Amino acid sequence: MSVAARRMEDARAAIDLVSEAGLSLVLRAREGPVRAHLLERLAAAERGMLRITAEADVEALTGGIDVMASVAAGRTVRTRSLSQRLEGRVLLVAGAERIGERFAALIARGLDEGAFPGGVVLIDESEPDGAMGAMLADRMAMWVDCDGLSLRDLEAFPPIDEDGEPTGDLVAPFCELAAVLGIASLRAPSHAIAVARALAARRGTGETTRSDAEGAVRLALAPRARRLPEEPSEPPPPEPDETPPSDEADTAEQKEGDDLGERLVDAAQAALPAGLLEIGGGAMAGAGLHGSATSRGGGSPRGRRGQLRKGLPHAGARLDLAATLIAAAPMQRLRGRGPGDRPAIRTDDIRVRRPVPQRRRATIFAVDASGSAALARLAEVKGAVEHLLAESYVRRDEVGLIAFRGSAAETLLPPTRSLARAKRELQALPGGGGTPLAAGIAAGLEQAARSRSAGRAPLLVVLTDGGANIARDGTPGRAQAQQDAEAIAALVAAARIPAILIDSSARGDRRVEALARSMAARYVRLPRLDDGALAAIVAP
Repeated sequence: MSVAARRMEDARAAIDLVSEAGLSLVLRAREGPVRAHLLERLAAAERGMLRITAEADVEALTGGIDVMASVAAGRTVRTRSLSQRLEGRVLLVAGAERIGERFAALIARGLDEGAFPGGVVLIDESEPDGAMGAMLADRMAMWVDCDGLSLRDLEAFPPIDEDGEPTGDLVAPFCELAAVLGIASLRAPSHAIAVARALAARRGTGETTRSDAEGAVRLALAPRARRLPEEPSEPPPPEPDETPPSDEADTAEQKEGDDLGERLVDAAQAALPAGLLEIGGGAMAGAGLHGSATSRGGGSPRGRRGQLRKGLPHAGARLDLAATLIAAAPMQRLRGRGPGDRPAIRTDDIRVRRPVPQRRRATIFAVDASGSAALARLAEVKGAVEHLLAESYVRRDEVGLIAFRGSAAETLLPPTRSLARAKRELQALPGGGGTPLAAGIAAGLEQAARSRSAGRAPLLVVLTDGGANIARDGTPGRAQAQQDAEAIAALVAAARIPAILIDSSARGDRRVEALARSMAARYVRLPRLDDGALAAIVAP
């Protein structure tokens, strides 16, 4: 079975586990045939489902008092809570990356209290300006990424494995694997155990097999991975006088446990996106664990006017009086309003608007400090950094600087808003040596990922005048160095980090232009560096 077919099979299995076992699932999928196929499969289940938008009125979903209805009826009228509306159906929320803090807390509390027995499906539409908060992401059992899949990946699925070898207790193997993958949350092994048991229940037995355990690893643990498993070291040879173990049964049991652990590690490695973990984050790191600006406090409460919708005013959603009056105007005659009477306003007329938070920006410069023109190039970048910091005081944006030369990259200035600190740190900048372009892009990507985790909107600016000649491991060689640089550039594109690649060579370099395409970055030729022009290119 191909890798794509395996991923499609896992996606279908995850949908079935939601409808059959009431588990929770984050489905990372844009509008398209694959998403439609999976949702049709979910809708065809007996449970049914309730669709709610990410911008739903939280006050109306908590079972509070309906003020307008209570006044009209002369008695206390309460709205139905979210769990009451579900009535055992699956909760489906599209646009999970847009879920606000209060709605996320409502869903998280329901998951903790078991208020959603029908299961929960959150659709992450992978928009670059938002991401699911860590609080909610940690409580979702399964994660499925449909990026790159098509209906052609549907194959004749093999029958459910009924003769798999029993695994016994999975608590220790899953906890050990979570530690190997750098997963800090204790909920992750619990999710994996629940998924493995649900897979076993599909076969009509309560005993989990190795295929169930491997499926649970692919659905619950691999998407949460923060680092790659290390290659096992070979054990030292036994001493000549070492006596063989006396208990053969214990040895056989230990060997069986080690074999299961190795198979689970192999299953996790097979499910990991190739090369994505080189920057220290798995699928969830780029799609939702870092949280959004709203949920992490990185956004300003002020912002552009948000979407207009029905609902009562509450924290984060202000009454739009003009829109409310416009909505009520056509109904005034039907409601018996006479000349001089006050407008007759009903609950359905009320419109609120939630401002879209403005995410503070973090611009990370990765500058080629190699070669003869390094000092001049760094001097102009230094001026651009100071120029941007001076202009970003009101916006409270951050600027960072990375220089790569010789065989490695060095973070000269972590993202900061302090102009005084920037001037102090940028007094003396190194220059000369080889061009470790891959190391420079990787360092910039790491800083951009950290800024995104802190709720900032990162922008990576790479400035170079030619191709790479130092590989990622520090060895010289143009071919391998260029290959490494393009591989890291592809990770920038996969992580959806906005980027600008500035070519400062005199006539332009096709290798730099090709690198910009791999990075999905804006390519800019700037043969004559100027701090004002450079600042204008990267200015918001």
